[in-house]
Amino acid sequence: MPPLRRTPRGVHRTLTPIRIGREGRPQEVGTEIWLSLEAFDLAVHKHFDVCALICCDSDYVPLARKLSGLRIRTMVLAWDFQYEFTDPAGNRRRKETRTSQALIEACTYPVMMAPLLDDRSKKDDRLLEGLFVDSA
Repeated sequence: MPPLRRTPRGVHRTLTPIRIGREGRPQEVGTEIWLSLEAFDLAVHKHFDVCALICCDSDYVPLARKLSGLRIRTMVLAWDFQYEFTDPAGNRRRKETRTSQALIEACTYPVMMAPLLDDRSKKDDRLLEGLFVDSA
């Protein structure tokens, strides 16, 4: 496993185990529940202002609602996209990932990333320019 990069101050990094399933594909193991409990625990004890989620799953709606009850705002950085892949049988397949509408509505700050990143008028935006750059 490669060494962890330095985490920026004020950012809590959470790593969860991945299990290899029967078909040889990685599978998460209760990640949504574990991450929600971790975020809620941090919210109660660390009293942060905003919880940023990078996900699309409606399993995080209860977390967003509970945090809202604690007056903690939630931001979801979400992508809707399609991609093609070749399945194990050699067939070309298309898959679509869409962010849960319930999650978008439950979060204080829903940010749909694909239109934002694809906006050519923002090509020199300093925030977007450094968004995915490693600061280590």
